[in-house]
Amino acid sequence: MNERFDYIPNKRDRITDEDAAKSSQKGLSRRGFLKGAGAFLINATPGASLGMEAGLRFPDLVVWFAERQSRMRFERWEGFSPKQRENLIEKEVQIFGAFMRSPEGQRILNEGTDEELFTLIKSSPPFLRDHIRDTKFDISKEKWPSVAVGRHFIDGIPQTRTLKHDPKEIFSFYNGNGFFIKPNMFLTNWHVVEGSMKERSQGVPHEVALRLMETRYASSKDVDVIAIQFPESTRGIERSPILAFDRKATEHDIQDELVFTAGIDPDSTADPDGTKIYPSMIIPLTQHVKSFIARCNNLEESSLSDLGNFTYLMAPGESMKWQTSPQTGSRLLDTALGLEVDFTYPRAGGTSGSPILRQNGEVVGINRASVTIEYQGMCIELGFGVSARSISEAISGGMLYEVPTPQGKSDRLHVAGKSREPSQTIEGIIRNGGGYADH
Repeated sequence: MNERFDYIPNKRDRITDEDAAKSSQKGLSRRGFLKGAGAFLINATPGASLGMEAGLRFPDLVVWFAERQSRMRFERWEGFSPKQRENLIEKEVQIFGAFMRSPEGQRILNEGTDEELFTLIKSSPPFLRDHIRDTKFDISKEKWPSVAVGRHFIDGIPQTRTLKHDPKEIFSFYNGNGFFIKPNMFLTNWHVVEGSMKERSQGVPHEVALRLMETRYASSKDVDVIAIQFPESTRGIERSPILAFDRKATEHDIQDELVFTAGIDPDSTADPDGTKIYPSMIIPLTQHVKSFIARCNNLEESSLSDLGNFTYLMAPGESMKWQTSPQTGSRLLDTALGLEVDFTYPRAGGTSGSPILRQNGEVVGINRASVTIEYQGMCIELGFGVSARSISEAISGGMLYEVPTPQGKSDRLHVAGKSREPSQTIEGIIRNGGGYADH
């Protein structure tokens, strides 16, 4: 029996899929949307070609979406073997990816109507972890690619935990995720460790924290990422497998691929070991797409400046805000004791800093944030990621923290990009073990 972590006070339950009837609402563009992409059979057999049959075409994406939504319901998949599910997933990825790279797909990304943009986003394959379970796309506990990053540093040293720890222990420990690209270097979001960096009692020299904050917020890149490098003998840092890092990969390079966000986030929607996988296809976050998301949430576009380079469809219930459970078991008693009773949170929040991977396990991005957008009475939950190239540029531009040596020699602490020192490149960091590259 799969245990779910309902004991956790600030996590949540999945919501149901969108009402299928709403998918037939009028007003969507009929400009040959996905024309030529083909038809999808509601009761498609595992061996059937999903979309390439000549003569079965749905130029109207609304029809395509309704058919596809029914087909993607997991109860239609649960009787299939892992190989059969792999074939179905690959066909879905092939068709959506082809449309994303087509002239019509690119037109919508850069100048499409709001209706077209919303339809495109909601038509991204709605894969769940159950769809890929036990297939070649699944990720085993033994090869889990991320670590849980702790809420506190000890003497300037970040703390990490692997899956050898109980999920309840991880829950009380973590603030997000990170992943290793070298034996002595891991990446995470800046916001995962920002509190520890700024809190003097946690051992990070104040001048180092100030330089990092200046680099993070003064940069025109506005990228929420940091590389943390440490001596091999450093205690408190547990390591996950070293991941290949495609430092040149952009959002455009992966827009027709199936990618996987893999994080440790023990809650009621995680697996019993506390892990989550979001299989997805990304949509480049063009200025046009970003403007649309801002309008849907009544936000200024500037508030979305550091979300990343791409967005992807999240599993239902992961990015919506949920109210915490009563800490005492009673909201009335919580109120009487002066405890916080109205705190809300997105359930995907603990996956910040998780790697976004290709099928071969190569890192092509880092998970950044999530948001729920509402358009014409329908809600869609989105995740956001930063591309590998942007990560590389941020590290080269100064987002690198070198942990003190075990002897506590503060003169070993540097921040790349200081005016009196040459800037580092990601190539130099990886090649030279984190030291400054020779010029």
